[in-house]
Amino acid sequence: MVTTGNQPTICTMIAVLLILLYNGKRGKLKLKYSFYWFYPSHILFLYGMTLLLP
Repeated sequence: MVTTGNQPTICTMIAVLLILLYNGKRGKLKLKYSFYWFYPSHILFLYGMTLLLP
């Protein structure tokens, strides 16, 4: 495990732990379409915030 210097070591350790816990099976939740909805909506939200800020 090598860190790049940009990430704290604890974040790297947590990421490695989560990867090691993956069992190769899909989860029970089907969130595919919610992610399709979330991405454009948050981009529009951020764009709207830039219009409101001076």
